[in-house]
Amino acid sequence: MLNLTPSYVGRKGDHIRGNPKFARHASNVWLWRYPSSSDVPFEDQIAGLMDILESRMPGLKEILSTPETIGELFLGFGSGNGQGGVDFSPLLLKRIGDCGLMLSLDLYPPSIDEDDDAPGDAA
Repeated sequence: MLNLTPSYVGRKGDHIRGNPKFARHASNVWLWRYPSSSDVPFEDQIAGLMDILESRMPGLKEILSTPETIGELFLGFGSGNGQGGVDFSPLLLKRIGDCGLMLSLDLYPPSIDEDDDAPGDAA
């Protein structure tokens, strides 16, 4: 309905990524990864995605009108030092809302190198 090839499809009850080491999907999942460089600010990436989705609004609205269906715009952000953030303009947030989408931001803290002493370890 959106004329987009999914990046991933998961069915309820199947293992995530088809791997028995992972949990099972609690619901059906259809994902499309927007092709963009991580050097491009989130605002610009999302604006480009919204241009695509707004041109497919009738199909998107029909999909989202299906009972128990949600649309989510998922963003992952990681920082080497644990600092950082993002601001979204009111216009962009309105565009996301007008498409009936939820905005999720997943923050990834930096990892501790195995060679580093863990906090509280005696040197």
